[in-house]
Amino acid sequence: MDEQMCLQDLDGIGSIGKLRELYLSYNEISDVSPLSMVDTLELVDIESNNVDSLDQVEFLCMCPSLSTLSIEGNPVTSLMTPVELRKKICVLLPELKYLDDQPLRGHLSGLLTTSTHPLLGNTGNLQSEILVVNTSLKDTMSEAQRRPKSAKSERDEISSPFSYS
Repeated sequence: MDEQMCLQDLDGIGSIGKLRELYLSYNEISDVSPLSMVDTLELVDIESNNVDSLDQVEFLCMCPSLSTLSIEGNPVTSLMTPVELRKKICVLLPELKYLDDQPLRGHLSGLLTTSTHPLLGNTGNLQSEILVVNTSLKDTMSEAQRRPKSAKSERDEISSPFSYS
């Protein structure tokens, strides 16, 4: 995809199959959660957008192939020092190899377990659990897309007080 298109949201991006690289720098994107449905992503460049919290960055942990991320120039980068930010992102995205064009080798490598996640407690490997949730979400979305359109038309006909026969 082209960058600098004044994009504000990524709705529907999950329907693009086998998307490996996404370059969307210098736009107005604040919600990256739709990227969590694209498990083939290896590189995401969202430099100079409106991502303002680590909660948004955390959605990218559902992209198991993601190895390169560019987020400099987003409001989230000014919330803490660069070193603190890199450490936190390493914990959130343990498979990440490059952040803002810099290698992450030696930064908190290894598997993130749920024992380090305050909301999930100590149930095992967080990455495995995320993959299970991601697969379930994709299955649910696929099922919804496969539903016949006739169900919607029948609902519309029933709710319409006027008949145009």
